[in-house]
Amino acid sequence: MMRDALLALGLLLGLGGAVTVAAAPPAAHEEPKSSLPPVVEQRVKFALLTGHATLADVRLALTERNVALLTNSLHALYAMRWHRGVWHLLDDIWAGRRAAYPELSWDLLEKPPARVALASTLNRMKIVDTREYQDYIRGQKDASHEFIRAQVAVALGFNGDPADIPLLRKYAEGGNPYVAQSAITGLGLMDNDLARKTLIELRDAFKEKEPARSKLIAEVLDAAYKRPRSAAQKLTSPAAQTH
Repeated sequence: MMRDALLALGLLLGLGGAVTVAAAPPAAHEEPKSSLPPVVEQRVKFALLTGHATLADVRLALTERNVALLTNSLHALYAMRWHRGVWHLLDDIWAGRRAAYPELSWDLLEKPPARVALASTLNRMKIVDTREYQDYIRGQKDASHEFIRAQVAVALGFNGDPADIPLLRKYAEGGNPYVAQSAITGLGLMDNDLARKTLIELRDAFKEKEPARSKLIAEVLDAAYKRPRSAAQKLTSPAAQTH
């Protein structure tokens, strides 16, 4: 539940990025504008985030020509994991079955950053036999564009593998504020003791030299970790296993 809340908050505040379609996505701080009519875009966005969209709504959302908004929609489709039609649709997109849904924005869906978000959602929905999606996400970690690396950070946060913490730490310590913010959020999404310890170390390391970054890390720590933890979470966390 906390992971979903953090993602929803992040998407609504712009964590999913704010770029517009071009030969290469422009800087992440630019304001995104939907290719859909405003009323339609708002209705479909709300339906996706709340998990109440129809399959027609989902297909409409995936015709979006703004790559940032398209990517956000792919993340939000995790809320539609109960819908068998959405499962088939996402599988078909991953497999490149264009003929089944010719109206979709295939030129954007078949490459990052949208494909990173697609891999992340499929990885979360299927739980098992997901190595293909995880390998694709990790394969984009050195992408030249900040938006793609930010999507990797969010996707790895949702995946929750402690093996990815060094990369997220590197992103969080880096000089690109957008990627750093996404990596900090990714460490919050991981929801385990080692990620929490990493955030505490980062918060303290930046307290003097970069107070704004330290404050953001403290806010993520409050949102993600200041709550009672279940026995299962404690037993399965890497820190618990070392004692």
